[in-house]
Amino acid sequence: MRLGTSPSARVMGLACLLVACGREDAAFELAAPPVAVAPVEVVDLVDRIEATGQLIARDQARIAAEIAGRITEILADEGSAVEMGAAVLRIDPERRELELANVQARRVEAQATLRERERELRRIHQLHKRQVASRAQLDQAQTELELARALERRRGTAGCRRTSAARRERERTL
Repeated sequence: MRLGTSPSARVMGLACLLVACGREDAAFELAAPPVAVAPVEVVDLVDRIEATGQLIARDQARIAAEIAGRITEILADEGSAVEMGAAVLRIDPERRELELANVQARRVEAQATLRERERELRRIHQLHKRQVASRAQLDQAQTELELARALERRRGTAGCRRTSAARRERERTL
């Protein structure tokens, strides 16, 4: 196959000759786009992307106080790193101290009530032996002693928990 023998190539060649023959200054000029020429320089570029959006942290920490109270001091700034278990704020210890004193007073009261009920049962038991007190009075005294023991155990257990919590709180604030 020879180059330029296709019908479309012949038509193109003929068109070019006709155009060139019809003009006096038949010089073909190629129109080149304007170009700015500058020497190469080394410059620092700032790579910056402007966008709108929302930042969401991968990890989140929920902070909650172990006890209720008024905050007296903030020990860590928002956003700063802290170790697990570290105190980030102080809570007014006055409320805890009042609760502790109240628990201790109720425990002492329960112990005193228990001792009183034990004495009362012994007294009623002696009177019952002499047939001065009825069986109903003896049963009532025994029931009151059992209630006093249960109350003392309950207040003692609750008091221990609250006392331990108050001690831990006091140690944290020191």
